[in-house]
Amino acid sequence: MTERSSLPAALDRVYRSAIYRVFGESYFAFRIDRFSPELAAWQVEQGVEQSAFLTACNPASRQLGEGENRTRQALLLDALGHLPCMPGQGEDPSGRWPAEASVLVAGLDPDEARALGLKFGQAAVVHIGHDAIPRLLAIPETLD
Repeated sequence: MTERSSLPAALDRVYRSAIYRVFGESYFAFRIDRFSPELAAWQVEQGVEQSAFLTACNPASRQLGEGENRTRQALLLDALGHLPCMPGQGEDPSGRWPAEASVLVAGLDPDEARALGLKFGQAAVVHIGHDAIPRLLAIPETLD
């Protein structure tokens, strides 16, 4: 089921059309609102029933330079501490927006994912529940 977003329509479309890639021992990609057997398997491997896909790049959907995004992403990884995670990136299939370094984090609930998104100025984050269907969680207050 698709949750109605509180993001501007054009931005919502960008997030929903993006391809979210995960790198590591096994590479895979997923999309919003589509079951992912790879995410399901990864969560079982990690012993969790939920996870989140996060970035610290381009806060409030404003494009920053590569160096600044790299620094922000390093701060996000520090904030995650020792939580199990896998590197990844979010990609715009149209190519109008550059790929964003991201991370798949095991065990984060929706509130924790939103809190981290808010801390790093993100308009939205992706949460994956026990059903392994990635859902977009809007954080519209970052766009004010």
